[in-house]
Amino acid sequence: MPAPLPGIDSGHELLAQLRPYLRSCGNDRRPAWHMGERCLLDYLLVFIKDGRGRATLAGAEITLEAGDLLWVPPKVRHEMWGEAPGMTCPYVHFDLLYRPSHSHWSFHIPGGATELGDLEPLCHPPLP
Repeated sequence: MPAPLPGIDSGHELLAQLRPYLRSCGNDRRPAWHMGERCLLDYLLVFIKDGRGRATLAGAEITLEAGDLLWVPPKVRHEMWGEAPGMTCPYVHFDLLYRPSHSHWSFHIPGGATELGDLEPLCHPPLP
């Protein structure tokens, strides 16, 4: 087990294991857009810097406005829309648990990909 993080007591074993790994990121200005329903292998964090949009996350509809932060866990169905005239939405794809044997992949999972199939072994492991 990795050494505990400074300032974290021994009752927080999960926090002591976190080793974030940044897979990809961007800071796009997008006109009206749509990302079809999909599931990811990693975590996705999207910040709505400006503009408006909406998302569905595990079937729940969410309205997105400037200042909102959207957290998408692995294997959770989600879909996103940005409204005209546009949206700036910095995003980060990452793992919370770095695994040298599994964390080094780089490819885009397109909208419509809801079954992970042969990619399932690359999926971030569940957290307790």
